[in-house]
Amino acid sequence: MCKATIFFCLAKKIVKIVDKIDVLAYNVNALSELAYANRTVQKIIFRRISMNLRAAEEGKEYIVKSIETDDEELDAFLFSLGCYAGEPITVVSRRKGTCVVSIKDGRYSIDDELAEAIIV
Repeated sequence: MCKATIFFCLAKKIVKIVDKIDVLAYNVNALSELAYANRTVQKIIFRRISMNLRAAEEGKEYIVKSIETDDEELDAFLFSLGCYAGEPITVVSRRKGTCVVSIKDGRYSIDDELAEAIIV
């Protein structure tokens, strides 16, 4: 075989490999998009089957499922009160724009914005 024929055969094989890599890259991208869509759907379902503390009934004990806030200081503050996933919480009463909650052995007054961040 001459060098040109060998080069041509190698070039054809390289093109096939590159095509397979393109297909794999496309599939990986599609899987990534599916995973993102799946996480989005899971969040929507989670929000629909759960509620935030603002919608909770007075006097009924709930278990905190999650804290949905982007503020790390707020997360740390709630954690210091004993308000984190898995802990019981009770809405004792409601006032205009606030609610009094019982967490562990303490009672705290929190505003509605904070109550919306606590998912039960």
